Amino acid sequence: LVALTGTKTLFHWAAPGYLFACLLLGRDVARELANRERRAQRWLQGSALAIGSVLLAVLALRLLPWPQLTIAGKPIPYPLIETQSWGDVREALAARGLLGRPNTFVAGLKWHEAARLDVALGQTMPVRCLCTDARGYGVIYDNRDQIGHDVIIVTPVLEREGVWQSLPEFVGFQSIIRSEPIMIRHRGEPVQFLNVFLATRMLWGPGLHPNVKN
Repeated sequence: LVALTGTKTLFHWAAPGYLFACLLLGRDVARELANRERRAQRWLQGSALAIGSVLLAVLALRLLPWPQLTIAGKPIPYPLIETQSWGDVREALAARGLLGRPNTFVAGLKWHEAARLDVALGQTMPVRCLCTDARGYGVIYDNRDQIGHDVIIVTPVLEREGVWQSLPEFVGFQSIIRSEPIMIRHRGEPVQFLNVFLATRMLWGPGLHPNVKN
């Protein structure tokens, strides 16, 4: 309910409260079943059917190719896109001769995107988060250690202006150019495109902005 008021609160932040509510629900359901209340039995049967249906739907989405569906001419995104592996990034960088390049690191523009890149690349390249809310990446790493290094920025951001707007104002580059996007596939079908920007010599200082070129 707090999240619905428009405040900067996410639903999952209240997860501990949900767990306590489950204890109360279990107590009430057990009491209803002990009294042979039919509504409790119907509720349990309906809940089991609903949960089973959702699980089967998720399993089907995961195991079957996602069809190219559209609404009003706009493609419907793959519902499980947030769970899709970015493993194609490693293969794409290797094909371009960028994987493991010396004095180069890979960067995401959001902490969770950097985490997905980290999983996809393993130990082949260092991954950092270039944003104002780096979460764990801001605690573990100091991005100033990468000053002067080249950067491969991988992001779902489509507009070039969105790249430098996502960067902290004290991060810049000697130059930055757009590269070919990377296609993320699910069961052989494309479900997402990640844009790639190749930046040379990361700079650090006040008021820096990258010069993005097509």
